[in-house]
Amino acid sequence: MYKPYVVIPNVVPEPLCDEMVKESKHYNEQLAGVMWKDKPDLKKDRNSNIRFYPIDHWIVPKLCDLANKVNDEHYHFMCIQLSNFEDYKGGNFFIKDFNNKQHKPEEFKNKGDLLVFPSFLLHQVTEVKGGKRYSLVCWFMGPSFQ
Repeated sequence: MYKPYVVIPNVVPEPLCDEMVKESKHYNEQLAGVMWKDKPDLKKDRNSNIRFYPIDHWIVPKLCDLANKVNDEHYHFMCIQLSNFEDYKGGNFFIKDFNNKQHKPEEFKNKGDLLVFPSFLLHQVTEVKGGKRYSLVCWFMGPSFQ
């Protein structure tokens, strides 16, 4: 069966995931935006907080190495789970393919798992109804999708 994504399990060791969550608290938090609406209600349409690592942060070269390994397939978005699925309720990831079929990467649920897919595909995370869900997301450039 065709999947518009790839999941690579256990790419990041759990202690490193924990360190990234802990360290991220040193950076300014802001409400995440959306690109599909002129005037979004961010509390309703996205309702998540984000923090940005600086470009010279130690994690950036590691993310670039990961991107180089998976970019042969023209994937341009990466998401690393920094929480285990038992730590929160809801927060399911969905991706729509070219035929408008919705995919739920069931295998993307453990701390340290990596999800990659073409960033232009519609995707969403459902509302987290309990607990905390942490993830690290990254967009990167590569060969044009053909």
